[in-house]
Amino acid sequence: MNLKKKFLLLIISAAVPLCLSDHSLQEITSYEDRTVTLSYYFHDPANVNECTYSLTFDTVLFNNNGTFITSDIYTPDKQQRSRLNAKRIFQSFQVTLELNNINKSDAGVYGCYFQCGVTESSQSYLLQIYHPPKPADCNWVSTAEDPSLDLGQYNLSILFCSATNGHPTSAIICFSQHNQITSVHAPKQLTGVEVIEAKFWLSRDVHIRCCSMYPLYQKNWDSCKDYETISPSHLPTPVSDSGLIKEVNDIKTATTEPFPEKVTISPIVKFGTNNSSGIASRAIFSIAHAILVLPVLIALLGIVFDFSSI
Repeated sequence: MNLKKKFLLLIISAAVPLCLSDHSLQEITSYEDRTVTLSYYFHDPANVNECTYSLTFDTVLFNNNGTFITSDIYTPDKQQRSRLNAKRIFQSFQVTLELNNINKSDAGVYGCYFQCGVTESSQSYLLQIYHPPKPADCNWVSTAEDPSLDLGQYNLSILFCSATNGHPTSAIICFSQHNQITSVHAPKQLTGVEVIEAKFWLSRDVHIRCCSMYPLYQKNWDSCKDYETISPSHLPTPVSDSGLIKEVNDIKTATTEPFPEKVTISPIVKFGTNNSSGIASRAIFSIAHAILVLPVLIALLGIVFDFSSI
């Protein structure tokens, strides 16, 4: 082997990162809906042409020498989002796996096993996907479970919250608001890996909001709405039952009662009735008639007397 070839092989060997040595594990983190490329490099000093490789996802085989194998965790949909390329570069062998439109279900360990003659080696990637936690679920618990916590003297109660974790590792936080002043409360206890659990010591006499959160997306009073409880002092004044019933009845009366029909009663029918109002009307009419007729009668009598005197 001439000096030129030896120098070229030295450069190639130096270009392969040491972290990609046998049984190495690298960690890669990406956002959803992105493309991730996983490259595996193997050094073959014997320069053997007959080499084989296989790839696994969470220890389940999904590709053997370029042929995809369907499984419950490596579905046909995921195969369509995958691109695989294998090639030899001098005394090195490279396998590249490209994952498109990734989501949180793609998170896991991707391993590649290489065999070339008597040479065997393997490399792995831990792929993690940024994703938010699930909304928090909270409820008040009794301090009777732990008698050592005498919170009653401080007017405090225990609020227990839990949420499915996200990546990066998430947390749960609570806010309280009283007299237009907002306070932030960190949990007294925070445990869990896949599911995070938190305990808060809070007063029930204030307006409370709690939620899960992770470092990539902070929360404040307006955006924290997974759980909310309002103290009795913050509730609107209820309407009394009697007042409510009266208001409802008034609405029903105003909207359901028909307008009364306008009926015109003729005087003949009116005077023909035998009720007291009819009798009174006839009496008034007779008196008025007599008042009108009396002067006429007096005048006529005067004329008659005048003629008799002549």
